Amino acid sequence: FYTFYEDLAPVVLLVGDTYETTVTLNTVFDGDMAGAWIDFNQNLIFEESERITMSAYADGVATGSFTVPSAAVADVPLRMRVRNSFFGDVVEPCGENAGEVEDYLIIVSSSEFCSATGTENTGSDFINQVTIGEDFVNDSQQDFYTFYDDLDPVTLVAGESYQTTIQLDSFFDGDSAGAWIDFNNNMIFDEGEAIAMSAYDSTTNVSTGTITVPDDAATDIVLRMRVRNSFFDAVAQPCGDDAGEVEDYQILIIADQYCPAMGTSNTGADYINRVTIGAAFTNDSGKDAYTFYEDLGPVVLTMGTTYETTIQLNAFFNGDDAGAWIDFNDNAVFDANEEIAMSAYDENSLVATGTIEIPDDAVIGQNLRMRVRNSFFDEVALACGDDAGEVEDYQVIVEEDLGVEESKLDGISVYPNPARNQVFIRSEQTQIERLELFDINGRLLFTKEVTSSNHNLDVSNLPQAMYILKMYSENTIVTRKIVKN
Repeated sequence: FYTFYEDLAPVVLLVGDTYETTVTLNTVFDGDMAGAWIDFNQNLIFEESERITMSAYADGVATGSFTVPSAAVADVPLRMRVRNSFFGDVVEPCGENAGEVEDYLIIVSSSEFCSATGTENTGSDFINQVTIGEDFVNDSQQDFYTFYDDLDPVTLVAGESYQTTIQLDSFFDGDSAGAWIDFNNNMIFDEGEAIAMSAYDSTTNVSTGTITVPDDAATDIVLRMRVRNSFFDAVAQPCGDDAGEVEDYQILIIADQYCPAMGTSNTGADYINRVTIGAAFTNDSGKDAYTFYEDLGPVVLTMGTTYETTIQLNAFFNGDDAGAWIDFNDNAVFDANEEIAMSAYDENSLVATGTIEIPDDAVIGQNLRMRVRNSFFDEVALACGDDAGEVEDYQVIVEEDLGVEESKLDGISVYPNPARNQVFIRSEQTQIERLELFDINGRLLFTKEVTSSNHNLDVSNLPQAMYILKMYSENTIVTRKIVKN
């Protein structure tokens, strides 16, 4: 009935360009009507001016076209909604009706990359294979220019290094390899973004380079990588035309990853079968070497409150040791001071117990990683590495202790919570200057400069989920968790 395809990479559109969009039905009946909208102004409302006029269905397909307005909010994810509605004379973006609704992410780019292509005198020295890291290989045929936007973005980790190769079908003296990644997402292949590529090996026809992802690279947004073979240039250039070939790829940079850890093949019956965090969270599980329970959503912890956490085993053996950690500073490392002291297992209940104390400098309002582990052969369980036993990862989110039902802090009230259509923000003392709304993965959905003391936030178009609202005043940032029903 409804799907939000947030797991797909955002579709990149250019200001001023016109695009065709289609909606295809499995079966068409009289009365079916297509609708489409893009929230170009990012106000969380599908306004009538944002409607894409869709044709009637023909052979199961409805077609529309739209031009990206110059006033569209650029370089942040926007929401596109498409709908098939059966009974409506005019398809509406909101409400329930027979048919189906799908939401997608759009990014409007205010600029585009420089053009580059091989010329007509390109011979057999075209690119026939590109590799990026250990997992990505793309074989290709001769074509002057190809943007492989149909392939999934290649995921790289900030601070890590990867080997990349360009292989030619044939090599001639004068061929030169080049590669670039737009790490800062400014739509320009800057000089500092060039990847140093070796001369081609005359036997393998391969040029090799090392991608070192800078720590300040733009993360969690699709970036462009360009590779090129150029025949007449001593040094290949990212822009312009030359004999040879150009290929563009999509890259996704993510922040530092957590160290791997899992149980080994000699794990027996001493696996984790239950974890509790505080009084409200319990997860029962079966035997698995490693599981990240991201589908459960984050466990909400309140600053200033202590919580009991427990790890229960299916069976206990002498040598089993429990460990638990929370990455409170969100640096993707389980630091020594982030370990939760766990007791020895009770031989009757098979439970190890610890107390979570939230430090004053814990990151507020962001998904944090919690790791729990049973380790058999270590005197002290370690956060990283493999060992007999089991590892489970969870998400937690730390919120401020507001201490009142209507979520008051410094005279600010946010209600109702959970909400269905509107969230009301009332400030008795503090002048709020800006609002920001994030999804639970930290993606910015909405930002607005405000000047009054009272604000209404329309959440009617948001999927049912948990969101993070940040309210900025001159000297304060107030963060609240909002649940959309």
